[in-house]
Amino acid sequence: MILNGIRNSAILFMLIGIEETIKILNFFKTEDIQNIMTAMLSIDIVSQEKVYNILNQFIIEYNKISGAIYLDHDSYISSILLNHLNKKKIDTFSKTLLNKKKFFAKIKLLNYISAKDLFFLLKNESLYFITTILLFLEIKHTKNIISYFPDDKKSEIIYSMTNFQGLQESKIPDLIKVINFLLDEKKNLSFQKIGCKTAIELFHTMKEKSQNIIMMNVIKFDKSIGEKFFLKTFTFEKSIYLTDTSILLLSSIFNIHYMILSLYYAHQLVKKKFFKNIPNLQEYVLNVENYNYPISNNIILTIRKKIVFKIQKLLLEKKISIIL
Repeated sequence: MILNGIRNSAILFMLIGIEETIKILNFFKTEDIQNIMTAMLSIDIVSQEKVYNILNQFIIEYNKISGAIYLDHDSYISSILLNHLNKKKIDTFSKTLLNKKKFFAKIKLLNYISAKDLFFLLKNESLYFITTILLFLEIKHTKNIISYFPDDKKSEIIYSMTNFQGLQESKIPDLIKVINFLLDEKKNLSFQKIGCKTAIELFHTMKEKSQNIIMMNVIKFDKSIGEKFFLKTFTFEKSIYLTDTSILLLSSIFNIHYMILSLYYAHQLVKKKFFKNIPNLQEYVLNVENYNYPISNNIILTIRKKIVFKIQKLLLEKKISIIL
């Protein structure tokens, strides 16, 4: 007898404890055991009222049959033998169910990793793992992650999704390993970000001379880390390190008015760098400064921030370069 539904039976077994449950399940059919175990894995919270009703129902059902119990020895022995023969099958089923529950629990955690970070962590995994993980994430998160992939890879992923045949049970353990790896790597990425953030904050508290010495030493120690650090700490004043061709590219992106305002009372070395590469710019800037136009400092800082942001993006894309 299944107590008024698989879910209620599952709750009852969870209430009476594992040892008693194992004893009682010996009398159940394999299919019923599988259904009850599946229900157990889906149960998280049960109200006190629900618990009371289930226990009360059990007592009522028990009282109905407790007056006389017929012992069918042949059926009893057959049931034991059947369950014994199917034990391996049940164990496999149980393990698969637990792996599925673990997989879905781990997948939920990936939704809290930024799309950009998750793309970075996923990009070198196999197409099956990428497709499967993306399919089980929140749809909005999946869209954002896919947007970071190059077009050819996007096409592969979309095609793989349309031909997805479902979660392959044999691959679930490997999927869990991949997800654990992603979560561990995310922790490392977080620690790196914290370390980088702290270093940048310390860097900005130092004097310019000390900053330059530290920057040069970091680049000598590790060029890759040094370039990333330079990119993160880039300020408008550091545009003096841009190559001449990089300055020319900037002048083609920003109009002359932007360039004039950005150089309004800027450091002399910065002015010199831009004046060298952009014709007539010196004349325009000096005219503005000589007339002492009432230009808001906020406007100048906003323009410089926009230029810095563009420089950082171009450096990251390797469209411009620096000389250190």
